[in-house]
Amino acid sequence: MSAFPVACSAKNIKNDAKRNEDVNELLIRQLREEIEGLRKALAMAQGGAAGAASGGDTAGTLSEAQQRRMEEMIANLERAKQQSWCVETALQRAVAAVVRLVS
Repeated sequence: MSAFPVACSAKNIKNDAKRNEDVNELLIRQLREEIEGLRKALAMAQGGAAGAASGGDTAGTLSEAQQRRMEEMIANLERAKQQSWCVETALQRAVAAVVRLVS
């Protein structure tokens, strides 16, 4: 009879699976997703602008200033992604050097 309380408490255990991910890897993945989303939005806006120029509906098109802003955001995110990648590579090299020294 003493196993019953243990079984009841074990039944109530909830597990939430989480992906093991380095902070830099997470940041890089998020930046890639954001860059891809911005590129899609920019491509759709440019496609809409081409339709508007040919006499289509002008709703949903971006102005040149908005397009430049989106392109600037994409460039900034690309630079941030590259910097994160460089930092991660430098950290990996430093860890490898420390491991070699300790070994």
